[in-house]
Amino acid sequence: MTIKEIETLSGMSRANIRYYETEGFLSPERRENGYRDYSEEDLETLKRIKLLRLLGVSLADIKAAKDGSLPLEELMARRLPGIAQERTALSQSEAVCRELREAQVCYEDLDAQRYLDELSRRPGGAPDLPREDAEPKVTSPIRRFLARGIDFMAYSLLWMILLTVVFRQNIALRDGWYDIVDSLAVLGLLFLLEPLQLRFFGTTLGKWILGLSVTNGEEGRLRYLDALIRTWSVFLYGYGLNLPGINLYRLWKSYKACDQGETLPWEEDSALRLREGKVLLRVGSFVAACLVLIGGLSLSLVAVQRPPHRGEITVAEFCENYNYLAAYYDPEMASLLNPNGSWKEPEGTVVISLVGEGLSKPELYFTEDGSGRMTGVTISFREEGDTFFMVPTTIRILATLAFVQAQPGVGLLDRDAVNAVIERIQAEPAESFQETVNGVEIRCESSFVGYSGDSGSYIIPLEGMDTYRFAMDYTMTLADAG
Repeated sequence: MTIKEIETLSGMSRANIRYYETEGFLSPERRENGYRDYSEEDLETLKRIKLLRLLGVSLADIKAAKDGSLPLEELMARRLPGIAQERTALSQSEAVCRELREAQVCYEDLDAQRYLDELSRRPGGAPDLPREDAEPKVTSPIRRFLARGIDFMAYSLLWMILLTVVFRQNIALRDGWYDIVDSLAVLGLLFLLEPLQLRFFGTTLGKWILGLSVTNGEEGRLRYLDALIRTWSVFLYGYGLNLPGINLYRLWKSYKACDQGETLPWEEDSALRLREGKVLLRVGSFVAACLVLIGGLSLSLVAVQRPPHRGEITVAEFCENYNYLAAYYDPEMASLLNPNGSWKEPEGTVVISLVGEGLSKPELYFTEDGSGRMTGVTISFREEGDTFFMVPTTIRILATLAFVQAQPGVGLLDRDAVNAVIERIQAEPAESFQETVNGVEIRCESSFVGYSGDSGSYIIPLEGMDTYRFAMDYTMTLADAG
């Protein structure tokens, strides 16, 4: 029978049953699903324990009787004088209570030692403090909810790091269906890592911070399957599969049940422990760990934005850098380069925008030294006709990152100078300028006839003009190549 069934039949609480199991009175078998299977013998044992405890028999004596080392007849013979003694002790306790009432002593003036000495003169000495047969149930719904929130945050942060470092994804561009994919990925990490943490450590990051741990009810750690079942039960019964509306309802029901000390569905085969000490130390450790992780994520975001080839690069490596950055910053961008610097033919259906970056692809001209090292590149834009278009900016920015950030000696955080160039391109897309960044001379030379350049990124044809011509040469050359 299940824990719920034996709880009903014995009239004992689940905490009592688990406690007697840890004390060795019960030996339930394990089903294939990992849950305990209690026998009729276990039920009868519980009933006997219940009766003898109501008669005031200690657990040690009950265990001796169960083992056969202490006959029940002898146990009862021992107990009868104890009952008489307790009757006398109760009379003495009654006398102390009456005396305290008649003396009208307030709590602050209570001379506890005097009355403790008086009680100690009773036969058998002073009574022991009461001891419960079960550990107090951990309720603390807010603490438990916060612990799970910390765990979710940790899994989300871990997934972002994986996206950035392993999959080379630009997390800033992930929206729409990616939100669903990311949510499912975080849940996958939850179901993978939480059971492992419970199996090997008896706690999770959030639970550890807030002083919580999970055992199998025998002071041991959960098996992986039991931990996985527990995690699924929390997600199903506690969060309602995270379905809108249902999750709020299930959270509220779980909060009320936990606050009232009821056994939650995922506590069928586990017990929660609470350790109050060192909470501030654990919180401080968590904050420090978060700062380290966030710092690591920030560095990872910077690192993943660097081109894959650095140092003395070739034309083919420049093209790989360009394509990598294009895929990172603009995955839908159709303008990618072949290894020789020519533009790739678009695959599949291509939608052409009349206000896209230029109406034709620019030409790329490379310079190399005798060893095949790329020493410079010129991106030449040419447009004619009375159609308005946008000044090419994306191609120039990607090419700048692909070449300038690839130079030797450029550190991970050396982005200020190149960012200034990028900001200038974005702010004044049609303007000429000249800069030297990371050992690279950058010259942008633009000219146009028949167009207005006063509309920011847009090049607008003027009415009544005979000639319409736009030209821009964006040249990057190594300073030592000159």
